[in-house]
Amino acid sequence: MAPLKKRIRPLYPIAVTYFLDNFGLAIIFPIFTPLFLNPQFAVVDPAASAFERSALLGIAIACFPFAQFFSSPIIGELSDRWGRKSILTFTIFGTSLGYLITGWAILWGGIIPILIGRLITGLFAGNLTVCLAAAADISQGEKARAKNFGLLGSAGGLSFVLAILMGGTLGSYNPSFPFWVMTVLAWLNTLFVINFFPESHPTRAPKKLRLLQSVHNVMGALKTETNARVYFIFFFFLIAWTASMQFLPTFFIQRYHVSTHILTVVFIGIGAIWALANLVINPFCARFIHPPKTLVVCLIGLGVFLITMPFTHTLFSSQFVFYGAVLMGALAWSNALTTVSLTASAEGQGSVLGINRSVGSIGTIIGPTIGGLLAGIHVNLVYFFTACASFCAVFVIFSIKKFLAKRHLSD
Repeated sequence: MAPLKKRIRPLYPIAVTYFLDNFGLAIIFPIFTPLFLNPQFAVVDPAASAFERSALLGIAIACFPFAQFFSSPIIGELSDRWGRKSILTFTIFGTSLGYLITGWAILWGGIIPILIGRLITGLFAGNLTVCLAAAADISQGEKARAKNFGLLGSAGGLSFVLAILMGGTLGSYNPSFPFWVMTVLAWLNTLFVINFFPESHPTRAPKKLRLLQSVHNVMGALKTETNARVYFIFFFFLIAWTASMQFLPTFFIQRYHVSTHILTVVFIGIGAIWALANLVINPFCARFIHPPKTLVVCLIGLGVFLITMPFTHTLFSSQFVFYGAVLMGALAWSNALTTVSLTASAEGQGSVLGINRSVGSIGTIIGPTIGGLLAGIHVNLVYFFTACASFCAVFVIFSIKKFLAKRHLSD
């Protein structure tokens, strides 16, 4: 066992955890939509209207980021105080409980248990913050940090591809089965972290945690103008990215009447580009370019591609343009996280990344909500809205350019 531990890099258990957390998030896309909208499933009352079904679907999706909003800062701060390993182990086991409840609820039919399962999964999936903090711990310097965040991003992209494939394949036979698989994988992941992840952060004496710590921490962070602007970079980015992604099927179906098969292929392409961008392109950029500079270019590119979407007229051109947006979004994601991480001390990575995740969770709720209202008018408006959000993130970066330059010089 000892020689094996030496051969396994500390980043591997972090990447596996990050992979499975994103896998559990993405797997609902091919499962939940037919589960809620198709009257043949017993999850929703067969007498429910299409509007009621769509509303319940939106609530089920929103449960995950809503729970993350409250849990991410607490989990991040606990990992700063008690160490990454113990918190990772506890939260991974917690996500297995969420998967277990969700699978049971789908099998036996019941909307309330499904919502509870998604809330529990989102609550413990706040350990994505711990994964990022641990990656920052083991990174020596800015370039290594950007590279490691990029590797986690590629793991997230790969998980997206495999989740769509497994959810669409296994879920077509039994929608609950993928969640049983995720439960077992979470248990195995717990053992993997226990045996192969060395503690990456020295612990501190625990202090009393306040109730509603996420709200307290976010409000406190926003009182400092520079910190608030750093967090708003990720906030606006997630508004742009989540809304543009969520309404992409609506865009393709309304425009080109595509089948579910074609949508699956499109989403697999999205995951593949996301993974390759973070695995190949981002490490190259990190070697030569300061992350905030890469972030500016990518956010501008993302906005340009998104605002171009309404002006495409063929399936190929729409797919080509959105894949360009995916490339820019993938690089923006890893460099936005690096930019936020660079503003924190080594001792405060968990807290800062936790607050950032919490603020970002608000964006993942606001973006699709406003996007849904705009899509009800015309789906093209969604992409004008998301492009504006991306450009807002660029404006925020320029407003703190001197601060980020100072952090670069002191790193």
